[in-house]
Amino acid sequence: MKKILSLTLVLEMMVMFLPLYGTDFPTVFATEMFEIVSDDFQIKDGVLTAYTGSDSTVYIPPLVTAIGDGAFVGNTVTETVYFSSSVTSIGMNAFAYCDHLKAVYITDSVTSIGSYAFSYCTALEQFSFPASVTTVSEGCLSLCTALKEVTLPAGLTSVENYAFMGCDALTTVYYSAEDSDWETLRTHIGSYNDPLLNAERRRAFII
Repeated sequence: MKKILSLTLVLEMMVMFLPLYGTDFPTVFATEMFEIVSDDFQIKDGVLTAYTGSDSTVYIPPLVTAIGDGAFVGNTVTETVYFSSSVTSIGMNAFAYCDHLKAVYITDSVTSIGSYAFSYCTALEQFSFPASVTTVSEGCLSLCTALKEVTLPAGLTSVENYAFMGCDALTTVYYSAEDSDWETLRTHIGSYNDPLLNAERRRAFII
């Protein structure tokens, strides 16, 4: 029964991810997910509480609605994470200290990202906040020392303290709203976010 259920979830996930990633969708998805859904995720009431696998690429199953606090904390293997559109929130410290994490593909279904969720992800070079996020939480990307580019949504209203503290490699901020919106946002950027304020701002064009 367990394997039948897992195979059903795999098929659902293939249908869900194909429209999101098109031709970039990995061909190994089905075989990898058959094992991951069976063994590697601890899920309770829709919340992914822990990932116990050892894959370099992880696909969040469609039955997950939230990434729990510390679900991936200290993971030293995973390099890429693909979110399903069922996920609406990412908990505090969810991916903290994931020092091999290089890429995160978060869908616009995510409306909140917890404090220090991606802190100390020292291999992460780019990060895009979902369009539905309005606040960058405290310490969200702090000490991501390799971070070079970040994309902020047009609807962003505040950046809390320490969100970009220690992101000294940050050179470019992509932001699709108007200059006047940026000036308003600047007044709602908390302390210790100099890397964000000092980076070059470029217009992000939404296709």
